[in-house]
Formats: sequence, C-alpha cells, structure tokens
Amino acid sequence: MIGLSATPKCALDKMHCDTKIITVDPDVRQYETANILPYTNLFSLLPLLNPTKKGLVYIGHVSKMQEFQKEAQKSGIRAIAIWSINNSTHPMNDE
Repeated sequence: MIGLSATPKCALDKMHCDTKIITVDPDVRQYETANILPYTNLFSLLPLLNPTKKGLVYIGHVSKMQEFQKEAQKSGIRAIAIWSINNSTHPMNDE
C-alpha cells in the first residue's frame, strides 16, 4: 500500500503499521504551530485574530470558507480561501 499525506503524523499515530517516509520535494515548506485558539463559533475567532500576523484557519466546507473570508476582510484582515482546483461546484479564480 502506498499513501501520501501532507499531515503524516495523524496517519502514523493511528495506522500502527510499518512505514517509510520519503521526501517528495525539497522545496516543500513546513510551518510550525505557534498558537492554537479553540473556538465553538467560527465568527467568534475574528476579534481574536491579529491582522498584522500570518495565520491559518481550517474550515471544512468551501461555502463556509468564502463566508469567513468576506467577514475577515470586513474586519481588516487580508484573507484568502484556498481549496481544490478540481472543485466544479466552487471553481477558484486566479486570485
């Protein structure tokens, strides 16, 4: 079996099988988590985000990503939403 993952730690922790990790691309960057903000309401995050710093918010559905992006921009946060270029329901633009 061959598996590829951008987040291998989760797979390694749960699969309990022999693994061999290989480097696919030396130019791939990895970011470290500096701070985690737990939340129960997505929009309650906005006042907690610093618009002068970089950050990442994971949202599982494209329509919610787009909604959060608009609200973040209204709050003065430079925000973009990224999902699969193969999504025919929500095609991404060049921006």
